[in-house]
Amino acid sequence: MTGLAVLQGPLPLLAALLAPWLALMLFPVLPRRAAAVLLPLAPLPALVLTLLPTSGAMPGLSAGIGGITFALDATGRVFLLPAAVVWAIAGWHAVTGRQPPGLRGSFAVPWFLALAGSLTLILAQDLLTYYTAMAVMTFASYGLIIHRRSPTARGAGRLYLAMMMVGEAAMFTGVATVMTTIEPGTTPGFQDVGDAPWAALALLGIGFATKLGVLGLHAWLPRAHPVAPAAASAVLSGVMIKAGLLGWWRVTEPAPATYPDLGLALVIIGLAAAFYGVLRGLCRSDAKTILAWSSVSQMGLVTMLAGTTQLAAEVTPAAWTGLAVFVVHHGLNKGALFLGADLNTAPDRNGGTAGWLLLWPPALALAGAPLTSGALAKAAATDALAPLPIVDWITALLYLSTMATTLLMLRLLWCTRPMALSLPRFAPQERFLPAAILMALGATLPWLLFHEAPAATAALTGGGIWGATWPVLLATAGAMAGYHWYRHRPRERWQWPTPATSWPAVREWANRLLVRMTTRERQLQQWTTIGRLLLAVVVLMAAAILPASID
Repeated sequence: MTGLAVLQGPLPLLAALLAPWLALMLFPVLPRRAAAVLLPLAPLPALVLTLLPTSGAMPGLSAGIGGITFALDATGRVFLLPAAVVWAIAGWHAVTGRQPPGLRGSFAVPWFLALAGSLTLILAQDLLTYYTAMAVMTFASYGLIIHRRSPTARGAGRLYLAMMMVGEAAMFTGVATVMTTIEPGTTPGFQDVGDAPWAALALLGIGFATKLGVLGLHAWLPRAHPVAPAAASAVLSGVMIKAGLLGWWRVTEPAPATYPDLGLALVIIGLAAAFYGVLRGLCRSDAKTILAWSSVSQMGLVTMLAGTTQLAAEVTPAAWTGLAVFVVHHGLNKGALFLGADLNTAPDRNGGTAGWLLLWPPALALAGAPLTSGALAKAAATDALAPLPIVDWITALLYLSTMATTLLMLRLLWCTRPMALSLPRFAPQERFLPAAILMALGATLPWLLFHEAPAATAALTGGGIWGATWPVLLATAGAMAGYHWYRHRPRERWQWPTPATSWPAVREWANRLLVRMTTRERQLQQWTTIGRLLLAVVVLMAAAILPASID
């Protein structure tokens, strides 16, 4: 057997799956500094796996009872490459700087467990293995969220754990329902969901949506990210949040455009989340909280594209391509933003501007500025929507979403600005390198991976560049004009130059709307709301189990 044949066999796949578990066993017995190196090294076998040349068949491995299989297919490669990159660089960041959390076992143990679950669910080729890996990753993430053990962190961890329990219960019942429809002793595949009762897909969908942070099930996101260490937030928002999208992809890809009504509902919910996340983020001043609300907004766009895959068969291939671009683009750039924001915390903000400058490229990418990976992602989304009869309306909303995201990124850059501008200082370099490398990869890797896609050509045309430029310029000009008005208009003269019968009513209506939104958001975080969600899951469980028991 040639060397290339060995690399293309099951050995690299096995190494990618076992590396986190091996690191977990070695961490307690190695010296602290030597053990810390395992955090950035453990994802490297998975990264190597994605970079191996393939000739037709992907590397695969079959093991266990009932044909449990692991393989790297085209879909898995899209998720595995950014996941391995972000896990490795975030692990590097976790062991650098002042009091790095990666040196402590209370951080490293859940880190390796979450890494193992994340890589396994990407490589899993059956529903049961995917669910098991998802559970390992989900509950291990709780340890990352409460790492600081502060009252705020514990409260966020309890909310996260409660909502994830609802999702896990729904997924467990969905998997069990699917297993009642297949031959006994076999492992349920993703394609078997289409032959199961409708409640099975509904239950699995609740689990996917909870992990993805779909609007209405997003309450854990703005609570968990601000309290977790920056490295944990980078992988939570850049990688693990997309596990729900991967599950939806695996389940619905074998039967495209099967659920058009559900697809339309997801499009509406996704577009609403894209604006809601921005509105809530603009009211915050903490960088990580702003980025958490940005994740709600960006996952709204992902939800919209996921729904698009079910609207029409001719739209589905382009929609999957758009989702693939979003997975790579968002994972790398959001991870870079979390790591860069960590460099701008006090007392670093009293010094040079190096950390702040690192935030600009990924912030512009999330805003969809021209020639960035965000422009490529927006072009891919527009290409997927082109055959739809409502393309004009959705395209207009996407332009508005670009403007809204630009305002949110400007808010982030403003809140993280250094106290005094000076020449960039890169000492010590090891603190800046992880964020800088991830920023560079976020700017280049999506273009390298999708340079042959039609969206890449469209994004580089004159019309594509102008279409990505004017929303960003308009939003920036509006923000500058508003700031100038705020700074130079005396407070005693803050009067609207319109009749008193109209604008005060508008302001009162806006205030009531803001209070109502805040109240509803808090209600989503209450235990009574979570209890109602659990009750709804129980009803769906009964709807799924009773027909199978009668048969």
